[in-house]
This record gives sequence, C-alpha cells and structure tokens, in this order.
Amino acid sequence: MKKSNPKVVVYILAGGSGSRLYPLSLPRAKPAVPIAGSFRQIDVPVSNCFNSGLGYVRVIVQSEPESLINHVHGYHTHVAEGRGEFINVLTSHTNTGFFASDADSIYLLRNTLVKEEFDIVIVLMADQLVKIDFRPIINKFWDSQADGLIVYHRTKLQEAKLQLGVLELAAGGKVIDLQEKPENPLPTVDDAGTCYANTAMYMFTMSSFKEMINSMEQNRRPEENLSSTGITWLIRNKDVIGHDLVSAPTDDLPLRELGYFVDTGTLDSYAKAHFDMCSRMPHFDFYNSPWNTHTVVRGLLNPSKFNDVTMSSTLVGYNVISEEKVVLQNSVISDNVRIGSGSAITNSVILPGVILRPGCSINNVVFDKDIVIPSGTQLDGSHPPINTLAHREVLEMLKNKKTVPENRPILSDGGILFFHKGYKL
Repeated sequence: MKKSNPKVVVYILAGGSGSRLYPLSLPRAKPAVPIAGSFRQIDVPVSNCFNSGLGYVRVIVQSEPESLINHVHGYHTHVAEGRGEFINVLTSHTNTGFFASDADSIYLLRNTLVKEEFDIVIVLMADQLVKIDFRPIINKFWDSQADGLIVYHRTKLQEAKLQLGVLELAAGGKVIDLQEKPENPLPTVDDAGTCYANTAMYMFTMSSFKEMINSMEQNRRPEENLSSTGITWLIRNKDVIGHDLVSAPTDDLPLRELGYFVDTGTLDSYAKAHFDMCSRMPHFDFYNSPWNTHTVVRGLLNPSKFNDVTMSSTLVGYNVISEEKVVLQNSVISDNVRIGSGSAITNSVILPGVILRPGCSINNVVFDKDIVIPSGTQLDGSHPPINTLAHREVLEMLKNKKTVPENRPILSDGGILFFHKGYKL
C-alpha cells in the first residue's frame, strides 16, 4: 500500500566551473556568488526547501567546494540538526579533481545517493532565482503514479532559442520529448509564440531515480549534463509528467512573484536580476515575510550609516558606511562597503568589502569583493576602458583551456563592466 506521506530528499546541484559567470565564479563555486547585498545564490533553493517543509537536503558541489562548505554547515547546525534532519555538502571522492558535469556528480556519488531511505528525490539547480512551493507539486506527483516530474515555465521562443531546454507535452501533461537548446524551439499548442522551457527542477520516485543512474552507467558521458543524459532516458523509458511553474499558487506568494524564473548563471542575467530587485515592485521580493529567504550570517551586523546621501531604488546590506554628498540610484550595495564623499553609483552591483574612495563615478558596473577604487575613478559600461575583454572572448579562451589575462575588466553583452576579486585599479 502506498504511503500517504512520502519521505522526500533534495539534491541541489551546485554548479560546475561557472564559465558563463566568469569572472565572479573565479574564486568560488557559482552558487556561492553573493546576491542582493547580504545573500548567496545557494540561499534561494535552500530557502524554497525550508519554506516547503523539506529538511533533508544535500548540496552537491562540482568545483571550489570550500566556498560553500562552511556556509551550508551553518544551515545544518542552526536549522536542520535540532530537528533530526540534515543539510550538508557532498563533493568529489576521486583523485581526478572536480566532477566533469552535474550528471557526472550524480553518477560518481550514486552509492551514497541511492542507499538512502526516501520515497521521492527532488533535484534542483543552485543558480536560479525563483520562489516555488514544492508541497502541492509533491502531492500531485505522488498521487499521479508517475515515475518522474519536470517543472516547466512558458517563455518566448526567441528567449529559448539556443539557450534553454524545451519540453514537448502530450494531452494530459505527459512529457514526450526534451529538446536541448534547440535552434527552432517547439511552440506550445495554444500560443505559437511561446514554448515550454525546462526549469531543471525534477522529481523522481526513488526506484526510477536508481534506474536512471543505472542507464547513465551503461552509457556514461561524463562531460554532458543531466538533462541530455539521465532526463532524456527517463522521458523515453518512463512515465514523466510536466508541471507548470505558475499552476501551484500559494497564499504566501503574490501574483507578481508566482512564475518568475531567472537563471542567474550568466553575467547579464545576474546583473539584470539585481536591477529588478531594486524596483518598487520586484518580481523576486526579499521583503515577503511569509516566504523568507534564509541565509547564514557571518561578521558584523551593524546598521548601515549614511550622511547626506541621495538614494533611490537601491538595496543596501549591513555595515555600509557612506560619507556626504553621495548619490545611489538603481544599485545594490552589499555588506561592509565603504563609499567616499562625492561619489555616485548608478545601475551597478557592489559586492561585499569594496572601498570607493572620494569622488568616484560608477555606472553599469559590477565590482567583486574587496576591491579598492581609487579617488576620482570614472567608470561606465557604455565607455569601457581600452584594456577591457568582451565576455565572448573570455568564453572562447576558457573553452580552449587558455588562461584569461589577469587584471582586465570584462564587458558583458549587455554593456555591464565586471571587475573580478583582487583587481587592481
């Protein structure tokens, strides 16, 4: 007889080398990249789990695990341990270095993952900005008798082209195919301008999860991702249903947040998501108290201090000190930032520990942690310095395993300048 309350475990796949987010991913795992002033990207999927009552969580880190281990351990000791639950990090056990892909991480950790006594396995990615209540989806999945479930969201064809996985659904919501970043995405039946984009949020019965891993072992392709290996096998061999991201409303989520989904794994999406957070009615609202975003706070929690500052549409973290005659507009100022007098910051994201000396003018810029900006520095993404690298050049260098030149800013396709940690102006 089937259980009425299935036991659920969550595996959060915490990113590979993060080349699309280079240089912010240079010193850390991609999910450890700071967001919204006082958080890290990993806080979003972890918070969705906690808010959905899911307390058994493993974070599988593909590269640079040290940047996440202490952070996740803080969740374990302060939230999960006292309830007899767990949240911890799993890393590579091999002598060959980091995992080659998210699928490779699941394959190499298979003995740990499949021996656990759970009924349902949820697999999530760690670089997505989304609020989702898993409880009604778990109920739907468990009642359906299906082997797997894929959460999707409607998106415009042009946005999915060569960028997103696209699902094909039969009548009744059964998933019958997954196109990996197609040039010509399959449109939905009722709207020729949209398609069903894969969010890479999956549910499995434990038995189907084990079978999927066995199939991956027989056809092992370490460099390929989970969607193009295990998930495609699951769709072709098992009963997999789809679930629309907006079809599980909850009183805790306002309509403007329901269905909002952004992959923050690229430079442009990372910056644009921050600018949306600064708006009066953001699509991802950190101030929605019934659906909190949790984090593990370290360091000083002193209130921020401002003297003669003109500020609009700006998020500010803890322990920020600003001198007089400063302008802050449509920007995110993270914890422990110092801003000198007469400086102006617009359309920018300043990560923790940055020091701006007096008289700086910053527009369309992202500064990584702990950079010191000399007095009078003028920077604008629309007029980048002559030594700037285009992000597409960087991706080509990384693809060909070439070393990216140090101490050079990187310009995203959207015209945002990125300065990596340790950059010397």
